[in-house]
Amino acid sequence: MTLALAIARVVLGVLAFRGVRWAYVSFIALALMYFPLRSGFVLAPQSCQVLFGLDLALFSFTNYAHIVLFAVFFGMSCAQFARGTWANRSTFVKAAIATVAMGAAVELAQGITGNGHCRARDLIPDSAGILLAAVVITLWDRMRPRIRSWRKLATAITLAIGIGTLNADAQGSRASDPYARRMAAAYDRLGNDLLILRSAWSPASSTAARFDQDASFLYFTGAESVIGGVLVLDGRARRSELFLPSDLPGGLKAVAPNQPTPGRASPSAFHVDGVSEWNALGAYLAGRLARDPGSTIRVDESALDGSTAGRLGTPFDSLATLGNPHRAWRRLVQQHVPNATVRGDIEVTTGLRALKDSNEIAMLRRAATTSVAAFNAGLARFSPRQRQRHVEAAVVETCVRLGNGPSFWPWVMSGPNAAFPTPWTSSLDHRNLDRVMLAGEVARFDVGCQVDHYMGDVGRTVPVSGTFTAGQREVIDLLVAAYRAGLATIRDGTTVSDVIRASVAEVARRRPRLRTALGSEAASVITRPDGIPYWQVHGIGLEAAERLPDTLRAGMVVDYEPIVVVAGQGFYMEDMILVTKNGYEVLTKALPSTAAEIERAMRKSDRP
Repeated sequence: MTLALAIARVVLGVLAFRGVRWAYVSFIALALMYFPLRSGFVLAPQSCQVLFGLDLALFSFTNYAHIVLFAVFFGMSCAQFARGTWANRSTFVKAAIATVAMGAAVELAQGITGNGHCRARDLIPDSAGILLAAVVITLWDRMRPRIRSWRKLATAITLAIGIGTLNADAQGSRASDPYARRMAAAYDRLGNDLLILRSAWSPASSTAARFDQDASFLYFTGAESVIGGVLVLDGRARRSELFLPSDLPGGLKAVAPNQPTPGRASPSAFHVDGVSEWNALGAYLAGRLARDPGSTIRVDESALDGSTAGRLGTPFDSLATLGNPHRAWRRLVQQHVPNATVRGDIEVTTGLRALKDSNEIAMLRRAATTSVAAFNAGLARFSPRQRQRHVEAAVVETCVRLGNGPSFWPWVMSGPNAAFPTPWTSSLDHRNLDRVMLAGEVARFDVGCQVDHYMGDVGRTVPVSGTFTAGQREVIDLLVAAYRAGLATIRDGTTVSDVIRASVAEVARRRPRLRTALGSEAASVITRPDGIPYWQVHGIGLEAAERLPDTLRAGMVVDYEPIVVVAGQGFYMEDMILVTKNGYEVLTKALPSTAAEIERAMRKSDRP
């Protein structure tokens, strides 16, 4: 079906470029039908983002897909409205109106179906596409008299564009569906086993900033707002089945009016092979195990692995069961199939999610860019006698304006709050450890913005007053040198241990030349076997801190996060880094790093 639609689009597009009116109208109708077709005609209306500022308008110019697509549509429209030459004011005005109207219709279609984002700012790259196409058409019009048989050349170019688009669509039907690739990779890892994943089980609380879907469930289904769903991946049958409740309790109906039901949900809308009623899960598992009793049921517990309890390795099983539903869920599954082997699993989902595809990397680039903007906005708020909350507000405002809100509540941890592991205690403090910042202190400034579910996570140690002391400056620059030595080792096949070992070796090499007591103490702490327990490399993607295997692979996006506490002061830095085959790419390279760069950035900011 996808390939047939792609062929239809190309044929209609080529005919529309040749001035065939019915083909032009049919192309528009087919383009607008793409969104309800993709969602299986299940509508999930969402509000449209209408307002935006200058910085967000400029950021919109990075939406290159819109620029190219609407440049092509503008050319198609010129072919429809031209009377003679395309390059005249009347044709351009009519074609521009039609193109802007098409852009608005696309945004409304996304808003009505809930498939995509309804954003007024997306009309900006659409308009850029109009200008680009107008320039190309004008240049072509001037060159045309010098080219013999220009009609044949134009036809050849049009056909080449059509064939190229068809080839891209044909490849896309096989390879561009990230969900199909993810399912196939999961089946390969599972062998004859089954994997059960749960969606979020309840809405967000009224005090939460947003609703967060279970990251692994979202990774396989794209279902960002389903609650009570259960996904079963069958490695032996290479089949995926989604189980949904036929009805929600009364109180939840008002909260989730668009919750899909088994009878109406389209499998293609969730990228699965089938959708069944929730109560059929037990019989489904029993029937599957009757056919292959040797299969193991794996229950995804990647959410537990990412929790605070999971990170600390705290073995309080009873409390973990109460605090994390995945443990209780595994026991419930065992009760339904008492003779089966049921075990928790984190390897399948975390292993797959660690390697990012091109779409995920593009989202993480945007999250990185937005996070840098939020960092700069907050940097301008640092000043003695200001509260930490004052800085946090600037970060959150920027993340909301440029993205989908913060990845996590910003850590603006000054003075004693900056010394790890004190920042973790903010999760039990309703003021987020807020305090008045003082001159001479450093602050851990750790922020991130979310873009289309993908998280940013960046940070630096900054001087509250805008200037480091001599000792602080030496520690910062020592940390930067160690950080860069670790970065230099990153490539496909490097281990996390290799990265940290290279950083520590660089500190040992520089240690004899350090001049301040604070710098010397920092080197002593870092080179001790137990001196840097929180120094880490972690993954980033649908969660701000994702589990990584020890060996780094090309396609992983990681955060390298050296952390050291010296004389009660916390020092750290953090960037988002794409691992490549032969090296790495820092996605947040616009951030200042050295002490001099940080001080200069603070002087340039509009600080109070």
